[in-house]
This record gives sequence, structure tokens and C-alpha cells, in this order.
Amino acid sequence: MLKDFTFDGDNKCPKIVLEKSGELSFFGRSLPENAKEIFNPVFEWMNNYKQEAAELTNINFHLEYFNTTSSKMIFEVMSIAEDMIKSGQNVNINWHYEKDDPDLKYEGELIATNLDIDLNFIELQEFDFDHFN
Repeated sequence: MLKDFTFDGDNKCPKIVLEKSGELSFFGRSLPENAKEIFNPVFEWMNNYKQEAAELTNINFHLEYFNTTSSKMIFEVMSIAEDMIKSGQNVNINWHYEKDDPDLKYEGELIATNLDIDLNFIELQEFDFDHFN
């Protein structure tokens, strides 16, 4: 049976919370030296989750900064979400960005360019991360 997954993160790695209730969230910065080590368990969890997904899945990206390697990992998360959508599952993908950082919004658009998905862009005054303390 699938269990919730949490990766606590730090100032270089995102906090990741994947709940079988359908809330999947990524917070903070993603600059890990080996992004695959962090994201491979996420991909495994999502591939299991999509077999018995909740009625509604919300994928929330609250990332203030990420490197090129992480963008590839984010693309893979969105690719799994695309598979879920194509199989008839109800998935919202929410891309949060700070009002003063239009480049971050653009990065979300760029990552999603090669996928058949719609991102919901949510503008914030600023991120409020508590896991760096």
C-alpha cells in the first residue's frame, strides 16, 4: 500500500511532500549535487500513485530557484502528470512564482513547452519557506 512521502530538504534541496490524498508539493530551492538521488524516489512514488490516484491530484511547485539538472527532474514530474491526464485522471499543475520574478514564471512555461499540459500560474508577493530554519 502506498504511503505518503516526505523529503525534508535544505537550502540546496527542495522540500518534497507527496500525499496519497492527492497533494504533491515541491518547495524551496533545487540545487542538489545529484538531483537523481532526490527525484528518483519521487518518480517511483508517482508511478505507483497514478495506478490508484485520488479523484483530484494537485501538483504544486513553490520553487524560488532551481538549476538545469533540476529543471529536467521537474520536466519528468510534469511528464508523469501528463500521462495521468491522458489516462483521464483529474490533475491540476500549479506553478507558484513571486510577483517580482517574471523569469521564474517563464521557466515554468519553458519546461512545459514540450508537454501537452496546462500550468496554472499563481502569483505570490513572496515565498514563505520555513524549512530553511
